Amino acid sequence: MDPNATLARLREAIADAERAMDPESGSNDAEHESLSEITELAAALDEWLSRGGFLPDAWQQSDERDAQYRARAQQLRARLDQESDPFKRQCDRHGGPWGDDPTCAQCTTVTGRPRP
Repeated sequence: MDPNATLARLREAIADAERAMDPESGSNDAEHESLSEITELAAALDEWLSRGGFLPDAWQQSDERDAQYRARAQQLRARLDQESDPFKRQCDRHGGPWGDDPTCAQCTTVTGRPRP
């Protein structure tokens, strides 16, 4: 069984069923045929995956995009965390905590206090 071909056929059958269910089509035979094919393909794909078969390419790519999205979201949350709490921020100039170096003009005011 080729899960990529099965997924493509399953998607085509779903589209056919949606078109057949359009009230203007008036075709119960086409609807029955499409729904029968959807059932058959879904069962085949379920059996394939249940036995440890690989995912169709379209689903694997989604997993990779999701992983990239989660990693980026985690980076943004960490950055927001640092920016919202001045004691967690790191100075780009000296690499230490924000306001830690009284001689650093980037993160410390003239009076030696951390910049907001």
